[in-house]
Amino acid sequence: MIKKLSLLGMMLMLCMTIQARRPDKCLLVGTVQFPTSMAQVPSLSIYWGGHKITSDIDTESKSLSFTISQDRCQNVFYIVIADNISVSTNENTVEYLRVAPQTSYKGYKLVRHKHVKPIPDIPGKKLSAEAIQKYKPMYSWEIEEVKLMHNGRIPDNAIIIFCNADYVKEITGGNEFQLPRIILSNDIMLQDDIDEQFVKLLFKSLDLNTFHASIEQEVKRDELTTMIAMNLS
Repeated sequence: MIKKLSLLGMMLMLCMTIQARRPDKCLLVGTVQFPTSMAQVPSLSIYWGGHKITSDIDTESKSLSFTISQDRCQNVFYIVIADNISVSTNENTVEYLRVAPQTSYKGYKLVRHKHVKPIPDIPGKKLSAEAIQKYKPMYSWEIEEVKLMHNGRIPDNAIIIFCNADYVKEITGGNEFQLPRIILSNDIMLQDDIDEQFVKLLFKSLDLNTFHASIEQEVKRDELTTMIAMNLS
């Protein structure tokens, strides 16, 4: 029986493909998990590195996923979640982004750790490929909630999720190719107008869009390979 490959599964396969072709680069998948009782998964505006990131919605798992490409050696990341972000400028030049005063936000510092289990050297015995698989490096994430600077300045390399921070329950999990998953609280379903609130978030983020170039992602599949093309516009 052939099982349908999930969107997240496709993204993880893509990460491994890119790692094999470009060992200096690392493609990471981020996920926002909505309550499973939500009838329709809304879009969210996501920004990173001066770009607006395209996201994909999985209606079955009620989740939204996005990808970022980073240098393989980078293991420290920041995520900032807020629904009111302003731009600090100087002579028509953008200096930095900041969370607007009196705005609730959540900031996280994520550190990816690699755990290596030494392969035993047994004289006269060669381990099978299956046995060696047991010694593959494992990855975990150290998650720390952090405060921004007094003026609300957002780290330049932060992943920004334009969303009401009060909607977030926790951020957890993650592995070599996946950032820790952002879990939204089931309590948001108690709001009768929750769908409308997410629509308002998209409109509210339009001003921020003007300061970010778009990254369009096109996933092409054939029988042999999965490829991704990122076109800056």
